[in-house]
This record gives sequence, structure tokens and C-alpha cells, in this order.
Amino acid sequence: MTPFDFILLALAACYWAFVLVKKGGPWNAFKRLRSRTTVGGLLECPACLVFWTAALLYLGWQWEPTQYVVTVSAIAGGATFIGYYSGMWQQP
Repeated sequence: MTPFDFILLALAACYWAFVLVKKGGPWNAFKRLRSRTTVGGLLECPACLVFWTAALLYLGWQWEPTQYVVTVSAIAGGATFIGYYSGMWQQP
């Protein structure tokens, strides 16, 4: 694994943990999942969930279609990070 791969996986894991815990998702799918599943509070804490999202993404990393998903997720994660932490996107 190259350092670039590591950065992609880290950004993608952070993005999916954030989205699953904080966002509603398409047709509120993530919000419904959170309301129906407790999983020990795992879906309430992005810092708790990021370990498991990273593990799943890393396990799938050798499968080529997963690399595309990780790359797009990493780009979205980087954009989310820049948007929220620069103040460009203010949460309502």
C-alpha cells in the first residue's frame, strides 16, 4: 500500500463514518437505519464507526471496483472537510 492509498482510505473511511452518523442519506436511508439499529451506539459516534468503515474499506481494497468507490468517497470526504472546517458550509 502506498502513502497515497493510505490517504485515500483514511479520507473515505472518515467520509462514510460522518455520512452514516450525521446525514439522512438518499431517501433518508441512513436516518432510518439509525432509528432501527442500535449496534451498541455505534451509529451515533463517527469516531467509533470510523474504525469499522476503515476495516471494511481496507478489506475490499484489493477488489478493483472498491478502489473506485474509495477514490470517489475520498474526494467527497476531502470536499466535506474543506467545506465544513473552512466555514464555507454553515450547518443550519
